[in-house]
Amino acid sequence: MLVDGPELGVLDAAILEMIRADGSISDKKTVSFRFKKQHKIVRCEMLFDEAGISYHTALRSGGVTEIRTHVSERLSKLIALLGCGISKGLGEWVMRMSLEAREAYLDELQFWDGSVATYGGSGQTVVHSAKWQDVYWIVEMALASGRSASADYDLPNVRGFSRSDGVIPGKGRTRKDKLGPPKSGFLRNSFLFDYTDFCFCCAQKRKNLGYGK
Repeated sequence: MLVDGPELGVLDAAILEMIRADGSISDKKTVSFRFKKQHKIVRCEMLFDEAGISYHTALRSGGVTEIRTHVSERLSKLIALLGCGISKGLGEWVMRMSLEAREAYLDELQFWDGSVATYGGSGQTVVHSAKWQDVYWIVEMALASGRSASADYDLPNVRGFSRSDGVIPGKGRTRKDKLGPPKSGFLRNSFLFDYTDFCFCCAQKRKNLGYGK
């Protein structure tokens, strides 16, 4: 039961982030991904292989690779947490994940909506999202896991996000501690945290990061 927190292993946490960032859930029966970037295709297939989840890969028009899988028992518990459609996203339940699962989730961000910024030698992971709720809970997870974090809300939509619930662009606000929801609508949110004990600036580190079953 969620009262005690979702029982997720590190591999489940990684797949959870992949679905949140790029997964499309159809009637809770199939999950599909459409990628153009080769590193995302490789990462998706690697995670499914390690989890023993079967999938089908097909090349679509425009150089898009579609990866589709039926919702297994393992995936169904992740979908039950995330939700479907426009409501898909993170919630307060992330704070009841184990520390190990939270850290695996945060480490997985760099492969999907995130990227590692190497300026200043900090090795910060920067994430962009059109949903302030996801940014909020990622920051909360980072802070609760002993990592420093900050977020900017209501930034100009320079990344091409298109969402019906993104309405009013406003002035960016940054807070270093616990973050409350923005007062106005949003077009883009960004989030960054830095690793105090880890650094993922090395491309080989990104490529080789994997999880056991």
